Amino acid sequence: MNFERVANIKKSLIREMFEKANEHSVNLGLGMPFLKTTDLVKMRATEAIRNDQTFYTPNQGLEVLREEVAKKHSKETGLKISGENVLITNGATQAIFTLMFSLLDPGDEILIPDPGYPLYEAIAKMLRCKVKRYTLFWEKDFDIDVDEISRKISDKTALIVLNSPNNPTGTVFKEETLKHFAFLLESRNISVLSDEIYKGLSYEGVAMSISSFLPLEKVYVISGVSKEYSMSGWRIGWIISSRQNISQVLKAHMYTVSCISGINQIAATAALKLGDRGVRNAMRFNRDLALRELDKVPLIKYKKPVGGIYIFVNVSAYGDGKEIADALLKRENVITIPGIAFGEQGRDFIRISFGVDPETLKKGLNSIGRFFSYVEV
Repeated sequence: MNFERVANIKKSLIREMFEKANEHSVNLGLGMPFLKTTDLVKMRATEAIRNDQTFYTPNQGLEVLREEVAKKHSKETGLKISGENVLITNGATQAIFTLMFSLLDPGDEILIPDPGYPLYEAIAKMLRCKVKRYTLFWEKDFDIDVDEISRKISDKTALIVLNSPNNPTGTVFKEETLKHFAFLLESRNISVLSDEIYKGLSYEGVAMSISSFLPLEKVYVISGVSKEYSMSGWRIGWIISSRQNISQVLKAHMYTVSCISGINQIAATAALKLGDRGVRNAMRFNRDLALRELDKVPLIKYKKPVGGIYIFVNVSAYGDGKEIADALLKRENVITIPGIAFGEQGRDFIRISFGVDPETLKKGLNSIGRFFSYVEV
C-alpha cells in the first residue's frame, strides 16, 4: 500500500500552528464563534434522545430540516426551492468533499481563490484534478476579478469555487461582480461551488449568493449551522442545488456516511426555526473591538472585514507572515495563522480570528500590540 492519493498532501499549516502551541496559548486562530449552543436547541436534542429518536434517518436528511434549510435559502435569495433541493451532510467540510468527489474526474481543472481556504486545493489534488488559482487582489478589496477568471478558464475547467463571505479576507463579493461572473458562465458548461458557510455573519448588509444569478443546475451552495448558530461541534451542513444534481450527489453521500445523526439534525432544525440568536451581533462587537486595537499598531494594514470572523493583516513592514506568526507564538504565546496557508497571495499576511470571547480577544491583541512595539523595522 503506497497511499498514492494522499501521500503528497501536506498537513494544513493551520493545524501545524495549533500543534506547535501549548495549552496556555491565546488562540486567535480558531475558526468558530465562542458562544454556546442555545439552551432550547440543546433541550430539543435531549428530548430526541429520551424519545428514542436514535435510529437511522433518510440518506438525504430529515425532511423537516431540509424544508427549514430550503425556507431559509428561499427567503435570503428570492428563489423558490423545497427540501428536495437540499442534502444534509456531516458539516460543510463533508459537503465540499462529497460534491467534488461526485462532480470531478481526474484531469479536470478547478479554479480556486488565492487567498482561499486550503481544503479546496487538498481535495482537488486527492481527486487528481489540476488546480488553478485566481487572485483576490488587495487593490480590489479582495473582490473577485472576473476578467482574470475568464482568462484562466479552459476547455478542461469543470468547477469554480467561490467563498463569500471569504475566509481568510472577510470580503463579501459585490452584487455587480457576481452578476458579471454569472454572465461569464451563462453559456459555459462549468459548475460553481459557492461556499457560504459565513453568510449569516455579514455585518454591512446581506451577502448575496451566486444562486440568485445562475440556475441551480450550475450551482452548488454549501453552508451549515457551525458559524451562524455557533454549533460547530454538531456537524450539520448541507448542499443546495437542483433536484437532479442532489439525486446524483446523494449516491456518493449514502455510500460514505449513510446518513447524519438524527439527534443533531433535530437540534439544527430547532436552531433554524429560532433564527438569529445574537451570534452576528456578538461577532460584530468583536470585530470592532479588534479593529480598534489593531489601529494602535503602526505600519500594519488591513481591509475592514464585512463578513466572517477573520481579519487578514498585512505585516510586510515587519517581515513575512510565516515569520511573524511563528514569532508571535514563540514570544507572546499567541496563535495566529500565516497567510501563506491560504495561498501565495497571503505571504505578507497573518489571519487573526475574532471568534473568541472578548476578554481573550483583547488579551491576545494586547500581546500582539506589545510584540510589534519592540520588533525592529
